[in-house]
Amino acid sequence: MKTDDKKCFSEFEMGAYIEGSLSPEMKEAFENHFASCDHCWSEFVELNRVIIKESDMLAGEVPEHLIKKAVRMFPEKSGLFDIVLKLVRDSVDVVYSAHDITAFTPLPVSGLRSGKIVRPEMIVLKKSFKDIDVQLDIEKVNENICNIRVSVDTLKNRDLIKGLRVELISEGRELVSVPVEGGETILEDIKTGRYAIKISRKWEIVGQISLKLE
Repeated sequence: MKTDDKKCFSEFEMGAYIEGSLSPEMKEAFENHFASCDHCWSEFVELNRVIIKESDMLAGEVPEHLIKKAVRMFPEKSGLFDIVLKLVRDSVDVVYSAHDITAFTPLPVSGLRSGKIVRPEMIVLKKSFKDIDVQLDIEKVNENICNIRVSVDTLKNRDLIKGLRVELISEGRELVSVPVEGGETILEDIKTGRYAIKISRKWEIVGQISLKLE
């Protein structure tokens, strides 16, 4: 990571440069460094591609370690998602799902009034983290709005659920922050868009799912 006479910048500084939040002096120093450090310039180019790329990015197009770094640096801004869903007329369809996400549609059930077998307008997502398991029940409400029930469980210690909060982030803004009560909470009237659902305890993130609704 080092050139002969110049120290490479940190991950934090690289992120600030990509965001455009460096001072003019630091920005100039960055660009001068790029001119003499092929490694940093190549990494910047690839990180920038990951961050602005849409979710249909081809596997293997960018090295995996740079994809992970981009997600770590910009979890709610990047074009990378754990899951991409499409709200269609009578269902919620999976467009893309990461390998560590389990996604399934509940079995058809009898309608409460008609008695006819109907397909729930819902998709269920599951992902396991170090200390918790997270389930998202995403139910289509109308053409471009859904409700999301966030359920948290753990096989190790039920006390780990105490004090958890669920945050809904979009475009770097916190839209909702609610406590997990009884192991679950509901996010209502979520429009199509790009989101990060974060589960945290005392400001420490213990689980996160990046979601795109189309």
